[in-house]
Amino acid sequence: MVVLWRLPTFAVTIAYFGGGKGKWVERSFTAAEQAIPAWGPRTGDLYINPDVLFANVPQRVWQYELGGYPVLKKWLGYRRTEDPNCRTLTLADARHFRSMIQRLSALLALHEQMDQLYEQAAADAFSAENLGLRGAIVEEVPNSMP
Repeated sequence: MVVLWRLPTFAVTIAYFGGGKGKWVERSFTAAEQAIPAWGPRTGDLYINPDVLFANVPQRVWQYELGGYPVLKKWLGYRRTEDPNCRTLTLADARHFRSMIQRLSALLALHEQMDQLYEQAAADAFSAENLGLRGAIVEEVPNSMP
């Protein structure tokens, strides 16, 4: 008897585009998963189809918006396989998506520290006056209007 194992496909079959809510299943962090307050109190598993998921996607990472758009939902929405212009995700696509999750997680974890460092750097920055860019004599352009 020969058993053929069906490899999971990276086809995005769950709707994330437009009004599609997707399937992020909320759960608590496990003992093996690090929980950082900046990520929110919960994590979840993000399904792209009934068989494949990205585990441990923190709540605030899933909800992270840039320019008013939910970053992860938007990325998945443009890759739904029911759309004739889309294709199944490659392994490289799946790795890229996981790296997006990791980078957004790091951005949230470092947010307060980055704000503090920015404030320190901005407090001792050169001003336009220091650089001689303000108060310079500017030649007036004659008004051609009568």
